[in-house]
Amino acid sequence: MTIAERQLPTDYAGWEAALQSGTFPSERTWIEFKRQLYPNTATGRLTDGQKNKAHVEVAENAASLAICGGVLVYGVREDKQHGTFHMSPIPISAELRETVVQTIRARTTPPLQVSPFLLPNPTETEKGLLVIDIDASDLAPHMVEGAYYGRTEIGRYTLGDDDVERLMQRRHEVDNSLLREMEATRALSPVPATGRKTSHLYLTAVPTQPRPDMFLEFTRTRAEQIRLIQLCLDLSNEIAHQPDAPRESFLHYLNQPEGTAQGCLLSTAIGEAREGVHRLLRVSQDGVIRYISLGVSTLDSGHFAPLEAAADQQGWPRGRGYGFPVVFDVELKFEVRDVLSLVGRVARTANYPGPWRFGVEVDVLRGKRSQGPQNRYDFPMPGERVYDEDDYRQIARCQGPVLETEVEQPLAALLRRLLRGLGSEARLLPD
Repeated sequence: MTIAERQLPTDYAGWEAALQSGTFPSERTWIEFKRQLYPNTATGRLTDGQKNKAHVEVAENAASLAICGGVLVYGVREDKQHGTFHMSPIPISAELRETVVQTIRARTTPPLQVSPFLLPNPTETEKGLLVIDIDASDLAPHMVEGAYYGRTEIGRYTLGDDDVERLMQRRHEVDNSLLREMEATRALSPVPATGRKTSHLYLTAVPTQPRPDMFLEFTRTRAEQIRLIQLCLDLSNEIAHQPDAPRESFLHYLNQPEGTAQGCLLSTAIGEAREGVHRLLRVSQDGVIRYISLGVSTLDSGHFAPLEAAADQQGWPRGRGYGFPVVFDVELKFEVRDVLSLVGRVARTANYPGPWRFGVEVDVLRGKRSQGPQNRYDFPMPGERVYDEDDYRQIARCQGPVLETEVEQPLAALLRRLLRGLGSEARLLPD
């Protein structure tokens, strides 16, 4: 649940009015007020020990709130005698937000992603509130300095072994549910597993805090399905103007809508699905997004599947091909990146800022090589490393806003092992 969904103030004046009116008469399991992030010192400078202590404490508080989600507010003083809270603005430098994000990620295991906001005092803009929005984490509990933390009405406490075991079991159940959704994505492929001649890409996106009918506005009627197509076109046009775009995004061709019982299916072609050219995108009402690309490699002969099929049907001469079976790893990278960006755009349009879980799979990989530094039509020398496994599978998690601002992070998490196995990691995912 986000700040907006909890109906919390979004600016300094709103918080001041809420505290003065007694809207927050006490701290609760999902909100905690703190007077300051760093202690006051006589010299105005912090020792390494003071800074470390402050960073450990903010990480512990964030970890305790991550179990159910909540908000940390720095810059509020408590009057314990009267049980009230009052504004006590703290210095809010430009780098404070990034410091908080990095500190909490570095000191929590697994790393916890949070969303800090700086709310300046209108009359003294160098001071204000630091509000840290913490979504419920499907990776909770998060360890800090060897301990796990939870919350009660009166504050943070150290979790016992039974609580930790229960939360760990919940984490495994979440992972298992993603794996089930990934299996459902593979089952959606129109090409039977026994008939696949090229590598196929499957990407599954699952919101960790779904709402009933959260994507209904894209799936219910023909007009709403056209709205989804337009969203794909708009994003495709933006991608085409990016300096590293190799060519027009495949999103441009997802223009054949089909209503389903639980969502909308977009495809790049009408009629029989063809390996090498056909792509599918399914957006479900419940928030699950599935993408399938029927051909991110050549055939085992090193030829392109569509050209080979045309040669067989028309009697045309076969092209020269690569001479080796190759994976179109350059295009695969951009396809995954574009789908992640689309998920972020759909989520923002539907007002879902919460976290996502992603699963990527690529099949029919054994014996294939990287396509090399050029695109598929330039016939470069394929990479030397031969992929030695049949399939690839990887999962990752990230916050919704990251998909539109820092999409390279989840992209690298999903594809790094695959590209490393193909020998193209350094070229396609530079540090």
